[in-house]
Amino acid sequence: MAKIHPCLPSCAAAVCAVLLGVTSAAAQGPTLTKKISQFGITWSFQKDTLAGQFANGDWWVVGPVTLVEISPRSVSGGRVMHGSMVNPTPKNDTKQGYDTALIDYVPQLNVALDVSASAPLVLQPGNSLVSTISEPKLGSKPQLLGASVLTVLAAAAAEGSFRPSYSGADKSIRFNKSQLQYSRLRRLKPPVSAPGLATLERMVERPWIDHMPGWRAAFMHPKDNMENYGRDMAVRLSEISLMLHLDIDEPQKERLLIRMVQHGIDLWGVVQAAGGNGIWYADGGISSGRKWPILFAGLMLDDPAMTNVGKVSCCFGEDQQTFVVEETSPGVFNKGFGGYTSVHKGMAEWGIRHSYKPEVDSALWTAPYRQCCTANSWVGFVLVAHLMGAKELWNHPPLFAYVDRYVVESRKMNDPQWQTSMSLFALQMWDEYRDKLGTPTGLGASQRPGNNFAKPAGVGTSASKVVEIRLRWDRGSAANAKQFNVYRGTNALNLSLLKKGVNGYLYVDTEVPTGGTYYYAVTGVDDQGKESPRSETVHVQT
Repeated sequence: MAKIHPCLPSCAAAVCAVLLGVTSAAAQGPTLTKKISQFGITWSFQKDTLAGQFANGDWWVVGPVTLVEISPRSVSGGRVMHGSMVNPTPKNDTKQGYDTALIDYVPQLNVALDVSASAPLVLQPGNSLVSTISEPKLGSKPQLLGASVLTVLAAAAAEGSFRPSYSGADKSIRFNKSQLQYSRLRRLKPPVSAPGLATLERMVERPWIDHMPGWRAAFMHPKDNMENYGRDMAVRLSEISLMLHLDIDEPQKERLLIRMVQHGIDLWGVVQAAGGNGIWYADGGISSGRKWPILFAGLMLDDPAMTNVGKVSCCFGEDQQTFVVEETSPGVFNKGFGGYTSVHKGMAEWGIRHSYKPEVDSALWTAPYRQCCTANSWVGFVLVAHLMGAKELWNHPPLFAYVDRYVVESRKMNDPQWQTSMSLFALQMWDEYRDKLGTPTGLGASQRPGNNFAKPAGVGTSASKVVEIRLRWDRGSAANAKQFNVYRGTNALNLSLLKKGVNGYLYVDTEVPTGGTYYYAVTGVDDQGKESPRSETVHVQT
């Protein structure tokens, strides 16, 4: 039976329980325990240890801690299985300490090897322990069944904290679920093909261990945690992102949203740990789906670092594969590779390893990996990037232009539905919303000091001429508004005051340069000069 123990000074909860074993069934306050179990893995400590759970349910402990057993055990002799690594990083390339059946096993990287009461493992604060369960059958793909993450901190984490990434040495806790920007999620009508919420929640319930570069990583990706192929990862993450934009109440979305954001934080940690080295480089369908979760997490947490992931060029297969056909010398297109001619000039295109091996580009629609494994998994997250006004933040226009072209061309070629989009859900959402996106939500939204009334609503735009933008709105719930201020910018996250003190519900911007995308938002001003929150942000391409 659990016994009650007075709280330690560092304990954030009112009561700390001394438990014989703690599982991940439900998040709870900090507890004193000698044992934590999660996803089939059990960590046993030498003495009572203060432990708690992050927002997604993963466990933290206050260190230093001494582990006397990690179960299932990793033991010497014959095939070594069930290994654990500390702060795994892509700088190790394909070197790993999980299982000798995987490529490049290095015993020194397996900190779980032969751990026992007589040979304990001591972990200092500022470390993540990634423990795994091996697939018994040799030659399996993947060779791992499961994985769980234990984070060692110097002090208890605040309730609702997101776990720092398992990859790399930075274990600073920067984010909390209280920061989530729900206003950036739409409430769209679900198509008949929408999957169940619980199904998608399970897909990101467990950590995706994805720190190994290249195609060999598919043998490492734990089977019970994640898909092993980049194409399929991109499909699942697209469906999750789309689900979060359906007409579902916030409390129902919370679990899925937290898990998706946590995944983005993990991937961002992998990118930072890589230190500029390539990770998910273009090679068939293996490298899809890693950039979007980072950008999505940045948007949902208002984090400038992650929202600027578009400025990172080291890592992402979709960007390395998509390009615009150019005349690289007089009469020569794409450096003479791929069979491109003047009729292809300016066309958004795809190449299996374009960024570093353009000689294998091909203009043929049937080029290997074009129809099976790449753009047919990008449709969903590209649509969501449009919905959230994140195209400019992504910072690679050829990807968006190519997906637009791909869907049209695939249907012209009478490709089967799965070749147009691996996800019917994503394709139905694309058909419904791609050509009538309306306004992106929330990118410029801010609460200003002194607000005492609600924001304007119903903001929309129309272009009567290329250089004239008509911005209109209604009062919405801003009942106290006497006048309105108009904001504009070329970046949805950085709007500047354009016009102050507008009377009525229309403003005509007659000085708009052509060839760009412009973002607008409106605030109400009451008779005391206090300003409301900004309306939803809208955008127009000129």
